[in-house]
Amino acid sequence: MEALMELPGFSETSFKTLKAPGTRIPRQVFSREKALASAPEYLRPYYEDLFRQIDTIELTLNFYELWVGRRKLPPRAKLLEKFSEEE
Repeated sequence: MEALMELPGFSETSFKTLKAPGTRIPRQVFSREKALASAPEYLRPYYEDLFRQIDTIELTLNFYELWVGRRKLPPRAKLLEKFSEEE
């Protein structure tokens, strides 16, 4: 290090410190089935209602984006299966 510092062309800005690689946190995907299975019995109807509201909002947004032109593909089939034709 001292020998490097004595060189006329040495610049501390060119010196890079080694960093430890960042820790990788595994991504956990939310599972509705798992949440319903682990929920107490009295909360399950509330969870099901909440999931229904989420699906309704997602479908509404998908159709709006399709209508406005922000989206090219129709809503995913799994989402459409949750609703009847009238809905």
